[in-house]
Amino acid sequence: MILRKLQTTGVTSKMETRYMKSVSTNDPEITLKARIAEKKRNIMIIEAGLYNSAGEICTKAICTYFTFPPEKVREEMKFLACEVEE
Repeated sequence: MILRKLQTTGVTSKMETRYMKSVSTNDPEITLKARIAEKKRNIMIIEAGLYNSAGEICTKAICTYFTFPPEKVREEMKFLACEVEE
């Protein structure tokens, strides 16, 4: 998500996960939805949810993600871009 939306990289510094319901490995489809809920300079707060094939939320997570400046990822980590599909 951060790679594509912000064209940079970083690290997860904190993750709070709430397990609400089990997810079966036999489920034909599992969906992960995430969004950037808040931006504070180079800190992103990401809210995510894992849903079973019935559309029921099974797990919620709030992640604090530390992003690196684009110049640093280009020069030191050799990250050029993450192409976005049309």
